[in-house]
Amino acid sequence: MIGGLIPTTLRSILAAGSLAALGGAAPLALHPSPADAQVADTLAPLPVMVAGRLVEVRTELAVGDALLRLEPVSGPATEMRTAESGRFTFSGVPPGRYTLRVERLGYRPLEHALELGPGTETDLQIQLVPEALRLEPVIAVAMRRSRLSMSGFEERRRSGLGHYITRADIDAEEVLHTTAVLRHVPGLRLLPTPNGRLDVAMRSGCRPSVFVDGTRREHVPGITIDDLVLPDFIDAIEVYRDFVPVQFGSSDCGAVAIWTRNTVPGREPAPIWKKIIVGLFVITGLVFLAN
Repeated sequence: MIGGLIPTTLRSILAAGSLAALGGAAPLALHPSPADAQVADTLAPLPVMVAGRLVEVRTELAVGDALLRLEPVSGPATEMRTAESGRFTFSGVPPGRYTLRVERLGYRPLEHALELGPGTETDLQIQLVPEALRLEPVIAVAMRRSRLSMSGFEERRRSGLGHYITRADIDAEEVLHTTAVLRHVPGLRLLPTPNGRLDVAMRSGCRPSVFVDGTRREHVPGITIDDLVLPDFIDAIEVYRDFVPVQFGSSDCGAVAIWTRNTVPGREPAPIWKKIIVGLFVITGLVFLAN
């Protein structure tokens, strides 16, 4: 008993499927009995309690974390979320006309008008209808860093300890051989090999250590730097005469570090069978030179 008035308990079921014409549906009027109303006329309006449970219409499983808004005709709305069990309770609500709105991701929104009389306690069973989500297209971009960006090239370039050739420099040259890219590097010479081709050497005539993508390439007689990589595949080149960075080991004759591109515009990767054939030709040439 509250203030001499026994509140009336009402039970209702709101189903989204039965509320298709929400605008034309009559408000659900919840009032105490006539005897209670006569007593209530002599007292201040008793507060209302609106409670209930949200379930899925097909499975009747509880729907938790749904947003409920109890909106009066005038004044601020009251919001709350359902518990994991689907239960909710609005306590101490002033009597009057309200709109109950229910929203949950993956379900059709529901709204219905309620008319709450003084001292009313309600127990609503609200059934939500699942609804397919309409999502905007999403483009996932995976940024792959180049070998050059991971090598520390820019940091060494800023140090100014060597001579640095970028992809833009190579494009400006429009050359076919790597030796042609290196012909203007101070302190570097192009010397003829016994087979009449050109290879790199320092001013003193010694051959610098050569690295491709951070891996040292041992010198093989008859194989020049042009055989290791073509200009189209080069991203950048570093040349060191006196001071050689620690990542390129120690050398008394300097170092040439070549960084290749991840992909070459306009060129498809060579099929594996072509790579095998090229490899056989290289091996055959090495065997011939060794004999």
